[in-house]
Amino acid sequence: MKRAIQSLLIKDGLSQHDVFLQNNVFMDSSEITSLLRIPLYSKKPEDKIMKMRMQCRLPFFTAMILGVILMAFTPAHTGVSLKTMKNNMLDDLDGTVNGYAFVIKKGSTTRTGADGWARRPVDGGTAMTVNTRSFIASVTKTITAVATLQLLEANDLTVTHKIAPWLPNDWVKGPGIGQLTFKDLMQHKTGFKEIFNSLSHEEKQNWGNDWDGLKWIVENGAIPGSSSSYKNANFALLRVIIPKLWKASGADDADFVELTSGNNGLLYVLYVTNHIFEPSGIAPGASCTASEGFKPQAMGYDVADPDEAGIMSETSWPNCGGHAGLRLSARDLVRFMYHLDQGDLLSPQARFAMDVFRLGWNQNSNTNSNGRKNKWWHGGSWNQSSNRGYRACVMKFPQDDVVASLVINSRTEGKGACGILKDAYDNAL
Repeated sequence: MKRAIQSLLIKDGLSQHDVFLQNNVFMDSSEITSLLRIPLYSKKPEDKIMKMRMQCRLPFFTAMILGVILMAFTPAHTGVSLKTMKNNMLDDLDGTVNGYAFVIKKGSTTRTGADGWARRPVDGGTAMTVNTRSFIASVTKTITAVATLQLLEANDLTVTHKIAPWLPNDWVKGPGIGQLTFKDLMQHKTGFKEIFNSLSHEEKQNWGNDWDGLKWIVENGAIPGSSSSYKNANFALLRVIIPKLWKASGADDADFVELTSGNNGLLYVLYVTNHIFEPSGIAPGASCTASEGFKPQAMGYDVADPDEAGIMSETSWPNCGGHAGLRLSARDLVRFMYHLDQGDLLSPQARFAMDVFRLGWNQNSNTNSNGRKNKWWHGGSWNQSSNRGYRACVMKFPQDDVVASLVINSRTEGKGACGILKDAYDNAL
């Protein structure tokens, strides 16, 4: 049975070394079989074996025949050309955005590109490079998911454990909150989007991704069992939860006294700096500001108005991280992706859960539609006044052991940052 499950998972886009079913603290057998649509029987063993033989015999031979046919007519995967992928990126980006930087990495081989202004002459005149830090918006969510999975494992918890015990003690837990799991938050299956859409204009003024706004959201309640519907509050709540998990883990560096509205963002930043960025070789660590210690920094622009001054998107320390806010460079992001892919940040079990359940990944990752198979990604989009903004994306292509990142300090026309990365890869095969 394990071999059959492994075969199905590998067919579904996961590499052999990612398939660790034994001693998996992130999924129990019911979750695995539900995911793969393999029936589990609670009858005595001999009945179970006979029933499985009866059900599997005909599909087995049918699958063998179909497999032979597919092997005969399906071209072999020949691998991606990093040089072509880079050129595809340049063709898509040159002259279409204000400034950009990207890094493509496969093992020890790296291809990079950067052009345009990080800061236009009106703002001091600084060129964009792969080391320029930019506002990555919702790409922050992938980093938050890794931090959450690290701490769940450190506390002997699973993604199906409830979040309520890890919320601030004095927060009122509204209807449905007690049933929400960590997986619900990371898959946007809380019903928060539906609830928000049903609120009056006055009620929506209470909603927010800061401490007070999240406290109101929790008191207002959730809809457990909802389908996935993207809402920033899901990951903003993890910014509040991560420090409590960190403290409970007993880690040597978790020596803060208590979690407050004023320090939750700072504690989030300290955790990801110590446990994600430092192990990935990212220095200086995490920041949501454009402070002197984190230069160079990109401003956001309107690509259609080359003379307009830029805007510096920053997030205050109490609200830093979780759903958005971090400022990182293209090189920073690809280092994070590479060390995540190499198993330096998560255990095999945690990486397995992250990919299978798309935790911190776009929920369309590794699906069969529109060429998304064997690709995991998350994008970031941040729009500011006067048509200014930022775009970012991280993406991995396990078939070729390739990871890539892209940051842009303006809005894009047509496809976004992740669309540019995806097309560059697909057209380089």
